[in-house]
Amino acid sequence: MLDECDLSDLEDVLDESDDEFIPHGNGSESEDNLEVNSEESDIAGATSDVDSDEDAEFIAKSGRVRRSSVPPFTRRHQCNIVTGSPGSTRATDVATTMYEFFNMFLDDEIVDIICTFTNAEASRVVQELNANAAPNRMRIWIDVDPVEIRGFFGVLLISGALRCQMETISEMWTTDETIRRAVFTVAMARNRFAHILQFIRFDDKSTRVQRKANDRLAGIREVWDQFVENCKKLFEPFEDMTVDEQLVAFRGKCPKRQYMKSKPAKYGIMFLAAADVKTSYLYNLQVYTGKLPGNAPEENMGHRVVCDLMEPLFGTGRDNSLSCSIDFPK
Repeated sequence: MLDECDLSDLEDVLDESDDEFIPHGNGSESEDNLEVNSEESDIAGATSDVDSDEDAEFIAKSGRVRRSSVPPFTRRHQCNIVTGSPGSTRATDVATTMYEFFNMFLDDEIVDIICTFTNAEASRVVQELNANAAPNRMRIWIDVDPVEIRGFFGVLLISGALRCQMETISEMWTTDETIRRAVFTVAMARNRFAHILQFIRFDDKSTRVQRKANDRLAGIREVWDQFVENCKKLFEPFEDMTVDEQLVAFRGKCPKRQYMKSKPAKYGIMFLAAADVKTSYLYNLQVYTGKLPGNAPEENMGHRVVCDLMEPLFGTGRDNSLSCSIDFPK
Protein backbone atom coordinates (compact mmCIF):
# COMPACT_ATOMS: atom_id res chain seq x y z
CA MET A 1 0.00 0.00 0.00
CA LEU A 2 1.24 3.42 -0.98
CA ASP A 3 1.28 6.03 1.70
CA GLU A 4 -1.07 8.84 1.19
CA CYS A 5 0.67 12.13 0.53
CA ASP A 6 -0.36 15.67 0.53
CA LEU A 7 -1.26 17.06 -2.91
CA SER A 8 0.71 20.21 -2.18
CA ASP A 9 3.88 18.13 -1.69
CA LEU A 10 3.26 16.37 -5.02
CA GLU A 11 2.94 19.69 -6.84
CA ASP A 12 6.27 20.81 -5.35
CA VAL A 13 7.92 17.64 -6.67
CA LEU A 14 6.52 18.17 -10.18
CA ASP A 15 7.69 21.77 -10.22
CA GLU A 16 11.21 20.67 -9.26
CA SER A 17 11.22 17.99 -12.03
CA ASP A 18 10.20 20.58 -14.62
CA ASP A 19 13.07 22.80 -13.56
CA GLU A 20 15.56 20.04 -14.47
CA PHE A 21 14.67 20.39 -18.19
CA ILE A 22 15.66 24.05 -18.31
CA PRO A 23 18.78 24.22 -20.54
CA HIS A 24 22.03 25.60 -19.11
CA GLY A 25 24.56 27.87 -20.71
CA ASN A 26 23.75 31.28 -19.31
CA GLY A 27 20.74 31.67 -21.58
CA SER A 28 22.70 31.38 -24.85
CA GLU A 29 20.21 28.99 -26.37
CA SER A 30 17.31 31.23 -25.55
CA GLU A 31 19.09 34.05 -27.36
CA ASP A 32 19.55 31.79 -30.38
CA ASN A 33 15.87 31.04 -30.31
CA LEU A 34 15.17 34.74 -30.34
CA GLU A 35 17.43 35.17 -33.33
CA VAL A 36 15.72 32.35 -35.20
CA ASN A 37 12.35 33.83 -34.41
CA SER A 38 13.49 37.19 -35.73
CA GLU A 39 14.74 35.54 -38.92
CA GLU A 40 11.44 33.73 -39.33
CA SER A 41 9.62 36.99 -38.97
CA ASP A 42 11.84 38.56 -41.64
CA ILE A 43 11.16 35.63 -43.97
CA ALA A 44 7.46 35.90 -43.30
CA GLY A 45 7.63 39.61 -44.10
CA ALA A 46 9.51 38.95 -47.34
CA THR A 47 7.03 36.23 -48.27
CA SER A 48 4.16 38.59 -47.72
CA ASP A 49 5.89 41.11 -50.00
CA VAL A 50 6.35 38.45 -52.69
CA ASP A 51 2.76 37.40 -52.37
CA SER A 52 1.66 40.96 -52.80
CA ASP A 53 3.81 41.22 -55.94
CA GLU A 54 2.45 37.94 -57.30
CA ASP A 55 -1.08 39.22 -56.91
CA ALA A 56 -0.35 42.15 -59.20
CA GLU A 57 -2.77 42.74 -62.05
CA PHE A 58 -1.84 43.53 -65.64
CA ILE A 59 -4.12 44.85 -68.33
CA ALA A 60 -3.49 43.46 -71.83
CA LYS A 61 -3.95 45.44 -75.03
CA SER A 62 -7.29 43.75 -75.54
CA GLY A 63 -8.44 45.08 -72.16
CA ARG A 64 -8.43 41.69 -70.46
CA VAL A 65 -7.15 41.71 -66.87
CA ARG A 66 -4.44 39.14 -66.12
CA ARG A 67 -2.93 38.20 -62.74
CA SER A 68 0.63 37.15 -62.03
CA SER A 69 -0.44 34.72 -59.28
CA VAL A 70 -1.43 31.12 -59.95
CA PRO A 71 -5.21 30.79 -60.04
CA PRO A 72 -6.83 28.44 -57.52
CA PHE A 73 -7.34 24.83 -58.47
CA THR A 74 -10.50 24.32 -60.44
CA ARG A 75 -11.98 21.43 -62.29
CA ARG A 76 -10.40 20.89 -65.70
CA HIS A 77 -12.62 21.65 -68.66
CA GLN A 78 -13.69 18.77 -70.86
CA CYS A 79 -11.91 20.30 -73.87
CA ASN A 80 -8.56 20.17 -72.02
CA ILE A 81 -8.72 16.49 -71.07
CA VAL A 82 -6.33 14.52 -73.29
CA THR A 83 -7.98 11.54 -74.92
CA GLY A 84 -6.27 8.43 -76.26
CA SER A 85 -3.31 6.41 -74.99
CA PRO A 86 0.02 8.23 -75.57
CA GLY A 87 2.86 6.12 -76.92
CA SER A 88 3.26 3.64 -79.72
CA THR A 89 0.01 2.55 -81.35
CA ARG A 90 -1.30 -0.95 -81.90
CA ALA A 91 0.11 -0.87 -85.43
CA THR A 92 3.57 -1.44 -83.94
CA ASP A 93 2.60 -4.54 -81.95
CA VAL A 94 3.68 -6.85 -84.76
CA ALA A 95 7.23 -5.43 -84.84
CA THR A 96 9.88 -7.08 -82.67
CA THR A 97 13.19 -6.08 -84.28
CA MET A 98 14.77 -2.80 -85.30
CA TYR A 99 14.53 -3.79 -88.98
CA GLU A 100 10.77 -4.34 -88.67
CA PHE A 101 10.30 -0.93 -87.05
CA PHE A 102 12.37 0.65 -89.84
CA ASN A 103 10.15 -1.01 -92.46
CA MET A 104 7.06 0.49 -90.85
CA PHE A 105 8.27 3.99 -91.71
CA LEU A 106 9.74 2.99 -95.08
CA ASP A 107 6.87 0.64 -95.89
CA ASP A 108 6.32 -1.53 -98.96
CA GLU A 109 4.22 1.11 -100.74
CA ILE A 110 7.00 3.70 -100.55
CA VAL A 111 9.67 1.20 -101.57
CA ASP A 112 7.63 0.00 -104.56
CA ILE A 113 7.21 3.58 -105.80
CA ILE A 114 10.95 4.23 -105.53
CA CYS A 115 11.86 0.95 -107.25
CA THR A 116 9.43 1.53 -110.13
CA PHE A 117 10.51 5.06 -111.00
CA THR A 118 14.22 4.42 -110.34
CA ASN A 119 14.26 1.47 -112.73
CA ALA A 120 12.32 3.49 -115.32
CA GLU A 121 14.79 6.38 -115.16
CA ALA A 122 17.84 4.11 -115.27
CA SER A 123 16.46 2.15 -118.25
CA ARG A 124 15.76 5.37 -120.15
CA VAL A 125 19.28 6.71 -119.62
CA VAL A 126 20.90 3.38 -120.52
CA GLN A 127 18.90 3.16 -123.75
CA GLU A 128 19.98 6.67 -124.77
CA LEU A 129 23.63 5.81 -124.07
CA ASN A 130 23.46 2.52 -125.95
CA ALA A 131 21.86 4.18 -128.99
CA ASN A 132 25.12 5.97 -129.83
CA ALA A 133 27.59 3.53 -128.25
CA ALA A 134 29.81 1.02 -129.98
CA PRO A 135 28.73 -2.64 -129.84
CA ASN A 136 31.49 -3.45 -127.38
CA ARG A 137 30.48 -0.54 -125.13
CA MET A 138 26.88 -1.50 -124.48
CA ARG A 139 25.65 -0.90 -120.94
CA ILE A 140 23.29 -3.08 -118.92
CA TRP A 141 21.08 -1.99 -116.01
CA ILE A 142 19.99 -4.54 -113.41
CA ASP A 143 16.70 -3.49 -111.79
CA VAL A 144 16.81 -2.67 -108.10
CA ASP A 145 14.55 -4.59 -105.72
CA PRO A 146 13.02 -3.60 -102.33
CA VAL A 147 15.83 -5.24 -100.35
CA GLU A 148 18.46 -3.28 -102.25
CA ILE A 149 16.58 0.01 -101.86
CA ARG A 150 16.28 -0.50 -98.10
CA GLY A 151 20.00 -1.31 -97.98
CA PHE A 152 20.69 1.91 -99.89
CA PHE A 153 18.78 4.01 -97.35
CA GLY A 154 20.48 2.11 -94.54
CA VAL A 155 23.87 3.14 -95.92
CA LEU A 156 22.72 6.77 -96.06
CA LEU A 157 21.58 6.64 -92.42
CA ILE A 158 24.83 5.05 -91.25
CA SER A 159 26.93 7.55 -93.20
CA GLY A 160 25.01 10.37 -91.54
CA ALA A 161 25.52 8.87 -88.08
CA LEU A 162 29.27 8.51 -88.81
CA ARG A 163 29.44 12.12 -90.11
CA CYS A 164 30.65 11.17 -93.59
CA GLN A 165 29.21 14.25 -95.30
CA MET A 166 32.69 15.52 -96.20
CA GLU A 167 33.85 12.17 -97.61
CA THR A 168 33.56 11.03 -101.21
CA ILE A 169 32.15 7.66 -102.22
CA SER A 170 35.66 6.42 -102.97
CA GLU A 171 36.79 7.37 -99.46
CA MET A 172 33.81 5.60 -97.89
CA TRP A 173 34.59 2.41 -99.83
CA THR A 174 38.36 2.68 -99.47
CA THR A 175 40.48 -0.48 -99.39
CA ASP A 176 42.83 0.96 -96.76
CA GLU A 177 42.38 -1.33 -93.78
CA THR A 178 43.35 1.37 -91.26
CA ILE A 179 40.41 3.66 -92.10
CA ARG A 180 38.07 1.26 -93.90
CA ARG A 181 34.52 0.81 -92.59
CA ALA A 182 33.31 -2.71 -93.33
CA VAL A 183 29.64 -1.76 -92.97
CA PHE A 184 29.65 -0.02 -96.37
CA THR A 185 31.33 -2.80 -98.34
CA VAL A 186 29.10 -5.41 -96.74
CA ALA A 187 25.92 -3.52 -97.65
CA MET A 188 26.63 -3.12 -101.39
CA ALA A 189 29.35 -2.47 -103.94
CA ARG A 190 30.66 1.03 -104.43
CA ASN A 191 29.67 1.33 -108.11
CA ARG A 192 26.20 -0.03 -107.40
CA PHE A 193 25.66 2.58 -104.69
CA ALA A 194 26.84 5.32 -107.06
CA HIS A 195 24.48 4.16 -109.83
CA ILE A 196 21.45 4.04 -107.52
CA LEU A 197 22.34 7.49 -106.20
CA GLN A 198 22.46 8.75 -109.79
CA PHE A 199 19.17 7.28 -110.99
CA ILE A 200 16.98 7.26 -107.88
CA ARG A 201 13.59 8.87 -108.53
CA PHE A 202 10.41 9.27 -106.47
CA ASP A 203 7.80 10.17 -109.10
CA ASP A 204 6.87 9.84 -112.77
CA LYS A 205 9.21 12.23 -114.53
CA SER A 206 7.01 12.42 -117.64
CA THR A 207 4.18 14.18 -115.77
CA ARG A 208 6.27 16.22 -113.35
CA VAL A 209 6.09 19.47 -115.33
CA GLN A 210 2.28 19.61 -115.14
CA ARG A 211 2.23 18.80 -111.43
CA LYS A 212 5.03 21.20 -110.64
CA ALA A 213 2.96 24.16 -111.84
CA ASN A 214 0.84 23.89 -108.67
CA ASP A 215 3.21 22.06 -106.35
CA ARG A 216 6.93 22.73 -105.94
CA LEU A 217 7.22 19.47 -104.03
CA ALA A 218 5.85 17.46 -106.95
CA GLY A 219 9.09 15.48 -107.35
CA ILE A 220 8.63 13.69 -104.01
CA ARG A 221 5.01 14.51 -103.06
CA GLU A 222 3.60 10.97 -103.13
CA VAL A 223 6.45 9.44 -101.15
CA TRP A 224 6.55 12.39 -98.74
CA ASP A 225 2.86 12.24 -97.89
CA GLN A 226 3.02 8.50 -97.32
CA PHE A 227 6.01 8.82 -94.98
CA VAL A 228 4.31 11.56 -92.94
CA GLU A 229 1.16 9.43 -92.66
CA ASN A 230 3.27 6.57 -91.31
CA CYS A 231 4.72 8.89 -88.66
CA LYS A 232 1.23 9.88 -87.51
CA LYS A 233 -0.08 6.33 -87.63
CA LEU A 234 2.63 4.69 -85.51
CA PHE A 235 2.67 7.02 -82.47
CA GLU A 236 0.16 8.82 -80.27
CA PRO A 237 1.71 12.00 -78.79
CA PHE A 238 1.58 12.97 -75.14
CA GLU A 239 -0.35 16.04 -73.97
CA ASP A 240 2.30 18.67 -74.85
CA MET A 241 3.18 19.46 -78.48
CA THR A 242 5.45 22.04 -80.07
CA VAL A 243 5.57 23.50 -83.59
CA ASP A 244 8.82 24.95 -84.88
CA GLU A 245 10.89 25.33 -88.03
CA GLN A 246 14.36 24.10 -88.98
CA LEU A 247 16.48 25.36 -91.85
CA VAL A 248 18.50 22.47 -93.31
CA ALA A 249 21.63 23.89 -94.93
CA PHE A 250 21.57 23.56 -98.73
CA ARG A 251 23.12 25.75 -101.44
CA GLY A 252 22.30 23.69 -104.52
CA LYS A 253 19.96 24.64 -107.33
CA CYS A 254 16.47 24.21 -105.95
CA PRO A 255 13.36 26.43 -106.18
CA LYS A 256 12.48 25.52 -102.58
CA ARG A 257 15.70 26.98 -101.21
CA GLN A 258 15.15 29.82 -98.75
CA TYR A 259 17.33 32.62 -97.43
CA MET A 260 17.08 33.51 -93.75
CA LYS A 261 19.56 36.02 -92.45
CA SER A 262 18.98 35.11 -88.80
CA LYS A 263 19.99 31.45 -89.30
CA PRO A 264 23.60 30.22 -89.09
CA ALA A 265 23.42 28.50 -92.50
CA LYS A 266 21.58 31.40 -94.21
CA TYR A 267 20.56 29.24 -97.23
CA GLY A 268 18.67 25.98 -97.10
CA ILE A 269 15.33 24.18 -97.15
CA MET A 270 12.98 24.99 -94.29
CA PHE A 271 11.01 22.22 -92.63
CA LEU A 272 8.00 22.91 -90.39
CA ALA A 273 7.50 20.21 -87.78
CA ALA A 274 5.07 19.30 -85.01
CA ALA A 275 6.86 17.19 -82.40
CA ASP A 276 6.03 15.60 -79.09
CA VAL A 277 7.70 17.49 -76.22
CA LYS A 278 8.30 14.48 -73.97
CA THR A 279 9.83 12.09 -76.52
CA SER A 280 10.89 14.48 -79.36
CA TYR A 281 8.97 12.23 -81.76
CA LEU A 282 8.34 13.81 -85.15
CA TYR A 283 4.56 13.63 -85.54
CA ASN A 284 3.82 15.86 -88.53
CA LEU A 285 6.00 17.58 -91.11
CA GLN A 286 5.79 20.09 -93.93
CA VAL A 287 8.24 21.65 -96.36
CA TYR A 288 8.04 25.41 -96.80
CA THR A 289 8.18 25.93 -100.57
CA GLY A 290 7.42 29.65 -100.68
CA LYS A 291 4.76 31.30 -102.80
CA LEU A 292 4.24 30.18 -106.38
CA PRO A 293 5.19 32.59 -109.19
CA GLY A 294 2.45 35.14 -109.81
CA ASN A 295 0.66 34.51 -106.51
CA ALA A 296 0.25 37.11 -103.80
CA PRO A 297 2.09 36.57 -100.50
CA GLU A 298 0.09 34.53 -98.02
CA GLU A 299 -1.28 36.38 -95.00
CA ASN A 300 -1.35 34.97 -91.48
CA MET A 301 0.84 32.07 -92.58
CA GLY A 302 1.90 31.09 -89.06
CA HIS A 303 -1.70 30.43 -88.02
CA ARG A 304 -2.31 28.36 -91.14
CA VAL A 305 0.81 26.22 -90.62
CA VAL A 306 0.01 25.51 -86.97
CA CYS A 307 -3.56 24.53 -87.86
CA ASP A 308 -2.35 22.24 -90.67
CA LEU A 309 0.23 20.46 -88.53
CA MET A 310 -2.07 20.06 -85.51
CA GLU A 311 -5.25 19.27 -87.43
CA PRO A 312 -5.08 15.48 -86.72
CA LEU A 313 -5.05 16.24 -82.96
CA PHE A 314 -7.88 18.77 -82.83
CA GLY A 315 -10.48 17.79 -80.27
CA THR A 316 -8.10 15.53 -78.30
CA GLY A 317 -7.35 18.01 -75.46
CA ARG A 318 -4.03 19.27 -76.85
CA ASP A 319 -5.36 22.47 -78.37
CA ASN A 320 -4.38 24.64 -75.37
CA SER A 321 -1.02 22.95 -74.64
CA LEU A 322 0.58 23.99 -77.93
CA SER A 323 3.72 26.12 -78.07
CA CYS A 324 4.82 27.65 -81.36
CA SER A 325 7.98 29.37 -82.61
CA ILE A 326 8.01 29.97 -86.37
CA ASP A 327 10.06 32.57 -88.21
CA PHE A 328 9.20 32.69 -91.91
CA PRO A 329 11.62 34.17 -94.45
CA LYS A 330 10.87 37.71 -95.47
